[in-house]
Amino acid sequence: MVASVARLFMAGQAHSALGTAKIITGDVHKRKAIWRVDQIAPDGRYTLDNTSRISEMRDRAFAEARVQLPELRRHFFSGPAAEFVPCHSLPA
Repeated sequence: MVASVARLFMAGQAHSALGTAKIITGDVHKRKAIWRVDQIAPDGRYTLDNTSRISEMRDRAFAEARVQLPELRRHFFSGPAAEFVPCHSLPA
């Protein structure tokens, strides 16, 4: 019971953080600005206190990055970023 409540709270926090990021970046409304990559791992495969599978996690991350890179290049690495122009300025 406690584990399922903790999962519920963690899912709520993640959902809220993603929603906040979308509002801040204008994702969905103006442009696609957020890419979330979730890999599904078998239950119990990785734990916070066990470092024996770090190299396996690194290898999975590199493999996923190779899959995602072509799409990310199209959106982020095709040219220089536009100059930042603040919405508001401070009085002098």
